[in-house]
Amino acid sequence: MHTKHSRPALPSPIDTSYYAPSPSSGTSRFSAHHPPPLPPTEVVPRLFLADISAAETLATFTQLGITHVVSAMTGFVALPLPLPPSQHLQLPLQDNPFAELAAHLPQATAFISQALSNPHARVLVHCMQGISRSSSVVAGYLVATGMHPSEAVQYVKAKRSHADPNPGFVTQLGEYADSLRASSSAHQHQLARSSHHAHPHVSPSSHYAQQPPHTHTHTGHHPSHTSSNWNHPR
Repeated sequence: MHTKHSRPALPSPIDTSYYAPSPSSGTSRFSAHHPPPLPPTEVVPRLFLADISAAETLATFTQLGITHVVSAMTGFVALPLPLPPSQHLQLPLQDNPFAELAAHLPQATAFISQALSNPHARVLVHCMQGISRSSSVVAGYLVATGMHPSEAVQYVKAKRSHADPNPGFVTQLGEYADSLRASSSAHQHQLARSSHHAHPHVSPSSHYAQQPPHTHTHTGHHPSHTSSNWNHPR
């Protein structure tokens, strides 16, 4: 029995060994306090959430057909395929509750939205561990599409078990939603004002007051007028 938030099937199987840090290297980017990395998760159609290990692996791009990348982290990201700036957005975002996530969300959500407007595009959003920053950016995109912030966070968590935006980011998602509502309200108000100025309302009394007086020539008792009406065929 499938649940409402079951993860959609990926386009092709992914060899998860690509995404596991080597135990012999001794220089793993992943903290021992976090679970081992997961393969990319398709949160909504063609929008994937992952960690840096997936973002730096060629299999991610070849198997999933990734065309655009959002790197929600500081530092160098060694993408396996070169992407032009129009297809790779890097957000200098630290993973702490006081980092300015909300300042980056308009640019990030616009980038994702623009990319997904192409039906052949596939977007990968990642951070270092695929837990907080990248999941917050994906949740921000869902908020921009109209989802309530708390619902967006729960939706991402249901799709990817590792996802866990930090409390500060959750708060900022709410602030981002508020700013979107305020912007939408201001836009609607401006449209209403523009419509009012383009089509000013004229009251019935003022309309008739501006009309010239209606004149009517009374000819009902004029002999020639009466005769003309009856003498001509109709």
